[in-house]
Amino acid sequence: MEPKPQRTPLFRPADKVVLSRFKLAGSYGEHNFLWILPQQRMEEFLAARDSAAQRRSDQSRQQLEGRALEIPAELSVRLGEATLEVADLAKLHIGDVIVLDQRITDPLVACVAGEPKFVGWPGRVGSRQAFQVASLT
Repeated sequence: MEPKPQRTPLFRPADKVVLSRFKLAGSYGEHNFLWILPQQRMEEFLAARDSAAQRRSDQSRQQLEGRALEIPAELSVRLGEATLEVADLAKLHIGDVIVLDQRITDPLVACVAGEPKFVGWPGRVGSRQAFQVASLT
């Protein structure tokens, strides 16, 4: 029984409907609700909502990707290593040469956040030292 039948739509026996029962509670008390909606209209509503949510998700993803591309990352290129005794370190002067374990014929490895990412060669651009990427690791 509906208390206000003029607000209740009529459905044909062949119509597919969606029945939704829910309870709302608030300062006004607790009330039970029953919605009967045509299935096709409900599907259209959900499809439109999902489409809008997908557009918002795509926009958010693009914004996040844009911001991620602006994050500074530290790149370091390892020239080589050498092991010296403390006594030898204490004797170092300007112009002394330290021989590293890296051959000049071997490429250098560039690391991003401590992880190897690139292989390449040392060089110079104008008066600045440089690193030319030869391949990705």
